[in-house]
Amino acid sequence: LAGSTVNNRLNIGINMITANETLRGTDRYITEILYQLSTMDKKNQYFIFYAHWQQFVKPLTASNFQFIQMSPPKGILLKAFWQALIFPKVVKKYKLHVLHYTNPIPILKRHCPIVVTIHDLAEFIQPAKYGTLKSYAKRLFVALCVKKANFIITVSDTTRKVILDLLDFSPESIDVTLEGISGNLSVDNNDGEYIFEKYHLPRNYMLYVGVIEKTKQVESIVRAFSLLDDSLQKDYAIVIAGNRGNAYEDVKAAIRDCKLEKKVFFLGYVQDCDLKYLYKKAKVFVFPSLIEGFGLPVLEAMGHGIPVIASDIPVISEVAGDAAILVDPYDI
Repeated sequence: LAGSTVNNRLNIGINMITANETLRGTDRYITEILYQLSTMDKKNQYFIFYAHWQQFVKPLTASNFQFIQMSPPKGILLKAFWQALIFPKVVKKYKLHVLHYTNPIPILKRHCPIVVTIHDLAEFIQPAKYGTLKSYAKRLFVALCVKKANFIITVSDTTRKVILDLLDFSPESIDVTLEGISGNLSVDNNDGEYIFEKYHLPRNYMLYVGVIEKTKQVESIVRAFSLLDDSLQKDYAIVIAGNRGNAYEDVKAAIRDCKLEKKVFFLGYVQDCDLKYLYKKAKVFVFPSLIEGFGLPVLEAMGHGIPVIASDIPVISEVAGDAAILVDPYDI
């Protein structure tokens, strides 16, 4: 490969197109990688492809990084067809030596060596996360992607084992790159007191960070809170920071059932500049998710020194070790 390049310089393409309009875990993953690469690699040429709705993408100033905004359709099936049929033709002109897909997408034809990151295989293990039809489509996308991939990157040893169990792929062609905490979430000299007034929060709160999806078990946090002693319920509240997902109405119903309307605060998506102080001021972080590729919020919470209660599932055990209280996510 190196012998076919000019002065041993590679043209590296990175497809970071997702459906997300705000920064989620998979987007943070590649955003952090790009920033680190820009400080480490001044030789190779990078072409970064992103969608026009991904407003969180901030082009880097490094001269060897070129950000190309694209206009794929937004719907899952139309976007998949576009990724499979149009995207390869568009990027062919960049004469790439390798192309990195940061999420599995359907690949029908390979014009250069392909690397793909697989964060998890929830569509196989917990299809409720996406729903029946969407999970079926995503399983098909993964199969088409893996068939054309030369190499797979994943984010935990747990997910690597799942990939080997479920997909027909060579163990020698899979590597693990663990995730880390973004520098954007590092606190500074600001004490963060402003968040209480900005979000109208009580002083003592339990925090959840993430999209409100079925496999995240946010409803279980509410029902577990309702079983606490009256004195604890009086002194504490639940703060939920994340976009509404397919479990939002279930969580609202649980709040009504438990008569906790005044005890649960929905903040929606929170920018990093505020999120770091939400972590810092929380009394405990709760994360009873059923499936994760890595579980980055657990690491972020521990990085801010707050106690963590999380699911006793293999990947969280890998990430948290003995630094969290791990519980059965099915046992409220």
